[in-house]
Amino acid sequence: MRLSEQDRDVIENRITSIAAHTPRFDLCIRGVNGFPPRVIYADVMPHPTLMDLHHEIQSVLEQEKIGNSLKVYPFRPHVTLAFRDLAPDRYPDALSFFQELDLQFHWPVHRISRLRHYQDHWKVDHAVYLHIQP
Repeated sequence: MRLSEQDRDVIENRITSIAAHTPRFDLCIRGVNGFPPRVIYADVMPHPTLMDLHHEIQSVLEQEKIGNSLKVYPFRPHVTLAFRDLAPDRYPDALSFFQELDLQFHWPVHRISRLRHYQDHWKVDHAVYLHIQP
């Protein structure tokens, strides 16, 4: 979604506030899936903290009337492995290849970031560290 400078500032302030009380957590990847005909992704396992973050950020967008509230998609956390560079006719073979890898790993989440799209790439526009529990 395209955001005004004012909306970006509101989101930045609210995300900073949310991060201040959100504990660090681990994300786990388990398996590969896809959105035919071009997207292949690694599945991120649901985690209560991740789900809470999503809910809080959605609430901010709704409260501040930022974005198009008519377009509500289900939350499907994932790590994209292939997208625009994958031709639809190669999709079945590529999906099969990635699924055979049996991906399973995890990593600690220390911060959350807002990304901004610049013509042909994404760049971190704002990042904030999550709360460190004593």
